[in-house]
Amino acid sequence: MRSSASSMPTERRTRPSVIPSAARFSAGMLAWDILRLEAGQPRYGYELNEMIDPITAGLEAAVNFNHDFIGAEALRKIQATGPARRRVGLVLEAPSGADRPVVPAMGTPVMDADGNEIGAVTSATLSPTLEKVIAMAYVSSAHCESGKRVQLPCGNTIIA
Repeated sequence: MRSSASSMPTERRTRPSVIPSAARFSAGMLAWDILRLEAGQPRYGYELNEMIDPITAGLEAAVNFNHDFIGAEALRKIQATGPARRRVGLVLEAPSGADRPVVPAMGTPVMDADGNEIGAVTSATLSPTLEKVIAMAYVSSAHCESGKRVQLPCGNTIIA
């Protein structure tokens, strides 16, 4: 009688690994966070939660408005009137005289040129690709035009 190992198909015993051993590594949460922020992808608990609707989050393409579902009327109303705030991406300029970049914390207020609070940072990190600090924030819909300059209280100037 043959052993179970010898009855196993040859390709299963000798099949090489799909990923070469030199390329196997674990990517930590910081690496995933950098990739997601560079791609502009929201994360649950940061840009997404039970209180943020998909239109405010910029995910209206993921909603099929041709069908009825729980919350459809509320989302149709937001879609018709426009959300009060929007998720935006920010690229921070280095503060003048700073020797290293400043990464704002979650919840850091976003202010307009007059110093009025218009939103808050949800995520931020140093982007090795751009060699700048990038962030996502929710800001008032009236202030979310591309290229509009805003400020953070730590003295950073941001280009949205």
